[in-house]
Amino acid sequence: MVLIGGFTPVCQSQSELALALAHGEYICPGHEFEDSQFFTTFNSINNQISIYDTRFKLIRQLIYEPTTKFNTIQISYVSKEFFDTDDKFEFVIQAVQANGKSNYKIINEDNKVLFDNGEDYFYIKAIGQQNYIVTSKSEFNYSVTPPILTKTDKLYKVNGKYRPIRW
Repeated sequence: MVLIGGFTPVCQSQSELALALAHGEYICPGHEFEDSQFFTTFNSINNQISIYDTRFKLIRQLIYEPTTKFNTIQISYVSKEFFDTDDKFEFVIQAVQANGKSNYKIINEDNKVLFDNGEDYFYIKAIGQQNYIVTSKSEFNYSVTPPILTKTDKLYKVNGKYRPIRW
């Protein structure tokens, strides 16, 4: 290798800051609709959820009133018409606790619980032109070697507007 001129090459990106968040605030990971129009942030200091449009305009802020202690929050499927037909924001919220357990709910912007699956995981599934909430209950049978996992699902019809799902 021949070094000419004694300089170190520098790679310059064409990226620029699009949104600076407050101390303790982070962009919530989670699933989205294919035509997602919103994204959320969560401020871990004051439990504030902020909803932005795709142009980074702040649309709504609300205070999340948790029912369990948690370390992080994940918010998925932000919508105004997916889970019900009113004009309020609603979303799936997963509160992850320090012990690794999670609490899964669908709430609206007034902190009204629309669906609560406790510590049991659920996800959204499109079948045809209809969306469903799929709840999963998993249990291990430790009386046999190796332990056997038994998983049981239930399907709940979502009464709001159909939206294609992105995984």
